[in-house]
Amino acid sequence: MLTRLQEEYGDRGLKIVAINVEPRLSLERWRTYWTGLGGGEVIWAQDAQYAATTAFNVQRLGTEIIINAQGRVVAKGADLGYERLQRRLDEALQVG
Repeated sequence: MLTRLQEEYGDRGLKIVAINVEPRLSLERWRTYWTGLGGGEVIWAQDAQYAATTAFNVQRLGTEIIINAQGRVVAKGADLGYERLQRRLDEALQVG
């Protein structure tokens, strides 16, 4: 799903960041896991100190967060679903 969104919205500025929060899992193993699930090329990050998960109050794995160009969180949740993510991306990526 995220790969599909990246393909559809990449030219409008969408950047997907896959953050690994498991300190024992290397970034390369995280990338292998992600691509094994059908995930495409994204920005890879390691959050072994849980800075991002704390800052965004992430409570479970698989949380999707949409941040607009102004740095404001416009959607957050787990398993938001393609249509909801698509609507939120349309809102977040509007040129205004």
